[in-house]
Amino acid sequence: MNEEIKDIIERASYFNKKYSVYKTENQEHFIYYFILINCLSEIILSKKYFKRNKDLLTFLDKKFDIKLPDYLESNRSLILGRTVKYIAQIDDIIKIRKYLSIIYKFFSDDFNNKSDTSDWSSVIDMLNLKG
Repeated sequence: MNEEIKDIIERASYFNKKYSVYKTENQEHFIYYFILINCLSEIILSKKYFKRNKDLLTFLDKKFDIKLPDYLESNRSLILGRTVKYIAQIDDIIKIRKYLSIIYKFFSDDFNNKSDTSDWSSVIDMLNLKG
């Protein structure tokens, strides 16, 4: 694994241990939260995937059951903040993995299904990011 990525993950893991940002008892599960939030950040902040914020809100509601107020429609940064807050409060790793699979499908559809793996868990396993 790239040393820079490993360093970033170690620093983020240390930060999470110190401040308990993510509601996970098992620190090995931290990487799932970390990857999910980074992928969602890319989707939310990029106009490549959703040109209109209203479409983004619909996507978050239908795929992740994240219901955000309509007034957030005018600001992607606020949408991102609320989404990160929602994800950080989830204490069920099964739900996080399910969300990662949704994100994986979203990106693999975007890349014309050229991926050789079946879900994010296998991507994480392949990269040896767990430990």
